Amino acid sequence: MQHDHEERILRNPALTARAFWHLARCHGQYSGGRAPELPQFLLGAAMIFHEATVERTHRMRFDTGLEMAVAECPDMLFGLQRRLDDNALPALEGLQVGCAAGLLMRVEGGRFPGFAAAGTQLPLSLRDAAMPVAKLFACARRLGAWYAAEDPLRLTARWVHIEL
Repeated sequence: MQHDHEERILRNPALTARAFWHLARCHGQYSGGRAPELPQFLLGAAMIFHEATVERTHRMRFDTGLEMAVAECPDMLFGLQRRLDDNALPALEGLQVGCAAGLLMRVEGGRFPGFAAAGTQLPLSLRDAAMPVAKLFACARRLGAWYAAEDPLRLTARWVHIEL
């Protein structure tokens, strides 16, 4: 058994797919219908599954913007590269489950594959969530809104320090 066994059970592809649906839905609302692209989901997983980020952002205003959120909560960036590496495979699994379950639809993006939220509401059986998970979904919605104002490649390059 691994040291993070319980966390791995809780952070599963189905939960990731639900969080990504919220991210994609909110991104579409704030970007005029444009779907978020793959880097935004990878970066989103690194932030959504980070307790300090969730606690700080789940009640922030949608129009705050990512720059201000990071300025108010620099903990969001501490260890981001490691979290990105650790969450890349779970993010891809979440996208795969989301598409297979009909929560997300793969669409053409600008530079990368995009994934749009299917429908305007989650199915009734998936809608309600306990408080800790509700915070996670609220964080995902805010990230979706903030990512809508960002170019996916530049967003990734700025926060993960990749050279263009």
